[in-house]
Parts: sequence; structure tokens; C-alpha cells
Amino acid sequence: MKNNIVFVLGMHRSGTSMLTSMVEASGYHCGDNLQPPGSDNPNGYWEDLVMLRINETLLRALGKDWSSLGTPEYSEIEELSCFDELKTEAVGYLTQQINKYQRLVVKDPRVCILLPFWLSVCKELNAKSKFLIIKRDAAAIVQSLHKRDLMDPVYAMQLIICYWVQVAVHLVGSELNWQLVNYESIGEVKAHQSLAKKLATFIDVKPDNILVALASYNSELNHAKNNEVVLQPIVFDFQSGFYQAFPCEISDSAYLQHKALSFVHSSLSFWGDTKAIIQKVAQSLDVFSKNLRHEKLVLYGAGTVAKTILTHMFPKVMCGVDQSFTAIKDLHGVSFYPVSQLGNLEETTILVTVTGRKAEIQSRLSTYGHNVIFIEDYFNDQTNY
Repeated sequence: MKNNIVFVLGMHRSGTSMLTSMVEASGYHCGDNLQPPGSDNPNGYWEDLVMLRINETLLRALGKDWSSLGTPEYSEIEELSCFDELKTEAVGYLTQQINKYQRLVVKDPRVCILLPFWLSVCKELNAKSKFLIIKRDAAAIVQSLHKRDLMDPVYAMQLIICYWVQVAVHLVGSELNWQLVNYESIGEVKAHQSLAKKLATFIDVKPDNILVALASYNSELNHAKNNEVVLQPIVFDFQSGFYQAFPCEISDSAYLQHKALSFVHSSLSFWGDTKAIIQKVAQSLDVFSKNLRHEKLVLYGAGTVAKTILTHMFPKVMCGVDQSFTAIKDLHGVSFYPVSQLGNLEETTILVTVTGRKAEIQSRLSTYGHNVIFIEDYFNDQTNY
């Protein structure tokens, strides 16, 4: 029997436990120290406690936990004082488990964020490493995280992107052996035969036990099902194509933009404290507003960001406009007009407080001939912080 180790990769709440249980049912082993089931995963997490401890120790050393935004580089992980000790332990433990069971399956969503570390471990194992990527519709993940953790939907979407970016950068496009499983296909009975065959071929087993596991799929474990709260994914324009196409390679420019989101990420890290978010944004807006002190300023967009800007730039704002308005409205002490009002203004700077839909908004505003500044661009430029 060949020595194989299969890593199940995916965002939290995306079906990694379910997929791991199917691999285990086909003849792989999950290790000797499984975490007991919990209320949110009554059938079990299928996570080895030794692996979980290593991951959590690494994340703590990086100043992070599973829900922290950001994508650490290998160099950052390698510089940790605990790196050598944890890598030696990981190689030794997995070697012991592989020698005992020959076929091992490892699951912990944290592996995605720490993928550079685990790929370095794989190079020292006497086993063939394979990677199963499970992708679930991001809106459903957002709903599940909101239900379980009351996580802000904007924060949740950025967290999903962080997990997926690590997989894209370090796995997709490499020579490593990986396969995609769509979460939604697990609930489609008509797709079970083809899915079982694909999985069986990839991990070198017979499809029978996988089919049995698929048939026992419990739709009640779909935590987003019948959820009355509809939370749509919110991403920046440069992220939208990647979000739709994942698993895919990520372009150098998109990756650089992703890394430049450090300010937005650090601000959103206060997702449990709205006042802290506003304060963090406001600190930067104090600097931002000084650069616009000689401008005749009009805000485009009447949402939360606009309200935050107004508290720091009120004397500088002439008025606001919003695409949804057909009549004048007074918001936060400033008059907001239909967008057509821009045609009556001269030598004005339009500050777009909306994130996303940049190309669409740029096209709409270009007909008026005013200077346009996107707050999104400022927040995405790490040189400003």
C-alpha cells in the first residue's frame, strides 16, 4: 500500500469536516487524537488535536487566530522562534501516523492560512501529498459565520478571500497534486456517481464507500439553509473575478492589491466593535482630509463611510449625491441630491465613498468632467498608513 497523505483545504463552514469524513470512510485515517464533536459540528470536526495545537501555536506566535485577516508569508513563519521546534514535531508526528496507517487524511481549515509551513513539512515526509480543495458558495459561508459567530458580513467575506488567496498563491498553478470538490454537488443526488468516481480516482480508492457516505449526507447540517438573514458577499472590484473563479491562480497585481489591504483588514479586525472601526477609519481620515483642504468637495454615496467622513470633513463638504435619490434629502446635516446635480457644479472634486463597482461609477461620473477620488484607492494604498 502506498504512503499517501491527503490534506483537505477549505474555509471554515465550507464542508471540510463532511469531505474529510468521506475520505476517512474510503479507507484513510484521521489520526489518533481527534477533537470531540461540538454543537456546530455534531458529527465531529475530524481534526487531529496535535495538528490543531501546532496550527494554533503558530497563529498565536504570528499575533493571529483562525479569524484574523491577512496572509502570512513563509519568511514570516520561518522567523518565528517556535518554527524549528514545531516543524520538527509536525514532521515527526505525521511520519509516525503515516508509518502506522499508510493512508492519512489531515483536516484543519487553519492549514490554508499556514499553507507555506505545511508545504515545507510535506517535503520531508516519505509520502505522496495530495490536496482536496472544497469550495462552497461564499454567500452561504458568510451566512453560516454570521449565524455562529455574529461575524460582520464584510469582515467574513474578506476572511474567506484571505484563506483562498493562500491556496491560490501556494498551491494552484504549482506542480502539486490537487483536486476541487464543490460543496453544492454533495447535496445533489444526481452528481453523486461522478463525484464518487472523481474522488476515488484522485485518492486511489474504490468509490463504493464514498457513495455510501454521500448518500448519508444530512441536509440539516447546512447551517445557511432557510436562513432568514440574506447576506451578500461584499468584495472590492479587483477581488470579484478571483472570488468567482477560485480555485485559480491570482495575478501579481491582484496579489499586491490584496497585500495592500492591510489598513482595511486592521480596521475590520474590530468587527465586534463598530465604534473601534469608525475610530480607526477616522484616524486616517484626519490625514486624508488635510490633503483636500483646498478642494470643493462633493460626496458620492450616502452610506456609513460617508457618515464617518462627514464627522471629520463637514466644513469642506458642499453637498452629496447618491444614485438612488430622485429628490433632495438631508442626511447627517448635509444635503444630498440626485447625481444629475453634478451637471450644475463647476471645479468640484467628487469623493466616492462607495466600495466596489468602481468601473461602473467611474463611467457614470466621467460625463461630468469633475476630479474623482475613490476612497477605496486610498484605503488600499498601504503607503498611506
